[in-house]
Amino acid sequence: MSFIVLFCLGQLLMIALHAKQQIKFYSWFSMSSLKDSTRRGFSTRGYHFFGIIPMPHITLDQLKLCIVMYVITLFSMILMSSTTFIWLVSSGLSCLFWLLISSSLWAETSLCYHREVLSTIVHLYLVLWPQSL
Repeated sequence: MSFIVLFCLGQLLMIALHAKQQIKFYSWFSMSSLKDSTRRGFSTRGYHFFGIIPMPHITLDQLKLCIVMYVITLFSMILMSSTTFIWLVSSGLSCLFWLLISSSLWAETSLCYHREVLSTIVHLYLVLWPQSL
C-alpha cells in the first residue's frame, strides 16, 4: 500500500472514531458563552494559520458538510492515481476541508494540543509537492 492510501485510511478511521463526539462538542462550544468559543484556529489557543491567516467561523451545518466532503475527497484520493488532475483537485479540497474542520475543533480533545499538526503538514505536502510521491 502506498503512503497516500495509508494516510487517507488513517484519516478516515479518525473521522469514524471521533466525528460524532466532535459534532456534539462543536454544537455546545459554538453556542457557549466561553470567551474562547469565538476563536478559530490551531494549536492549544486557536492561533491563526501560519500565525497570520485567520480561519472563518463555520456553523454546525457547515461543519457537518465539511466532514462529509472531507470523507468524499479522501476516498477520491485513494481511488485516483496521484498523477491525475482530478487527484490534485481532490487533494487540494481535502486540505481545505481539513483546515476548516481542525480550526473549528481546536479546543476539542481529539484535536487539541497540536494533534492536528501532522495531518495539516501531510495535506500541505501532498498539495504543494505531489510529484514527490
